Amino acid sequence: MSNEIWTAFIYGIFALAAIGWLVGAFIDRSPKAGLALLGYTLVVPAVGAMLMGFFWLFTVLWAEAG
Repeated sequence: MSNEIWTAFIYGIFALAAIGWLVGAFIDRSPKAGLALLGYTLVVPAVGAMLMGFFWLFTVLWAEAG
């Protein structure tokens, strides 16, 4: 992969982690909020990374087929 794709991928993971952290902070305000924040911070970027990987693969395959 080119450097631009890696940079976008890394920025996307950081952005998703920040969004997940904020969503977790607003959804779960109980004493277990720290655990919820950790969960959101790990799960949301993982799902986002899988989606970005899928779209990247789809784009590469589409370009190869065309």
